[in-house]
Amino acid sequence: MGQFMLAISRIKVVCISLLAFLSSSTVMAVGGPVWELRVTTAEVEGSCLLREDWKRVGGRYHYWELIQINDPAKYTGKMGEDWRFLRHHKFSFLDLKDAGTRVEGQDSRIFFNLEAIEERDLEFHKRMSKTTILSNPYAYVDALREAFKKPNLLPATVVHYVSEKKLYDLNRLNSFNPFQDNIDGREVIVPLDQTVCDLKFSYLMKGAKARYNKTLLGKKVLISNETVPFTKDKKTFAEEWLEAN
Repeated sequence: MGQFMLAISRIKVVCISLLAFLSSSTVMAVGGPVWELRVTTAEVEGSCLLREDWKRVGGRYHYWELIQINDPAKYTGKMGEDWRFLRHHKFSFLDLKDAGTRVEGQDSRIFFNLEAIEERDLEFHKRMSKTTILSNPYAYVDALREAFKKPNLLPATVVHYVSEKKLYDLNRLNSFNPFQDNIDGREVIVPLDQTVCDLKFSYLMKGAKARYNKTLLGKKVLISNETVPFTKDKKTFAEEWLEAN
């Protein structure tokens, strides 16, 4: 009986040790995929065109995207390779900076959603419009660049907040009304018009990459990291992103 209990005890020790080994950050899924996080973050200032007047603006542009690379040894980023785009997130709201600025017919809650910050993004849509039936949503930018003699203008959308109740009232006669007749003050962001902005960027990260893979038990482990903290003495963006995802 004593030998039997000793054998059971040894089995438990082996199992616990095995679980600890499998969950350790040093045990990776051999030959498995790698995930790559790409991050661009910049403080933005400059001016945006609003009703034929340039308004001073500022804010932060923050964008990240996640891809899965199934064959890391052969990956170069080209189309046709064994990788796929998973998801992305963008925050790109620019606020009016002049105190007390009001726009005729609207309140001061107007701001600007910056659509793109790199010329290659605009070139992509331009090429697509030439080779497919898709139209170029940023064709107007070139015309305004020429008109204002500003070759670096970037596309943006003028947006503002509207109460959900107002939107509900406007859509009452529609067969489908997605809004609610609420009285609790909820607001919805609504686009007003397309415009352009003349901006300067102070980059915290520009295309910074971080890669991770997973242990056999699914734990995400960083294997490279170019991202930096948003503030001093904090974790890097990639470290915080892994904790949240």
